[in-house]
Amino acid sequence: MFEVLTKNRIWRNRMIVILFSLNILVNLFLWIFIYFRLRHVSEFIPLHYNVIFGVDVIGPWQRLFVVPLLGLTIFLLNYVLTLIAYQKRERILSFLLLTTSFLVQVFLTLAIFFIVNL
Repeated sequence: MFEVLTKNRIWRNRMIVILFSLNILVNLFLWIFIYFRLRHVSEFIPLHYNVIFGVDVIGPWQRLFVVPLLGLTIFLLNYVLTLIAYQKRERILSFLLLTTSFLVQVFLTLAIFFIVNL
């Protein structure tokens, strides 16, 4: 299985490997953080906060798992596009796709931190 990964040229690029790893680690952290921080909560929690109206959506804490799922979906889509771009020798586009995905993961993590601490 790992032979396929090592044969692909994309895995020889250190920046791609670092960005890929950071995306996976931040997303995994988000799943674990939500679970361990909120698993003992039995009542509804705020799920969305608006500056003008304040808390406008409440629900069970399990619905917060939609946020890391969204991040994972964006990462996987960008990863597939990165593979296509890298094969066409568009290195900068590959870096931009994975960097954008990483920034999305970071912003989603910040959003979860703010929602959990309301």
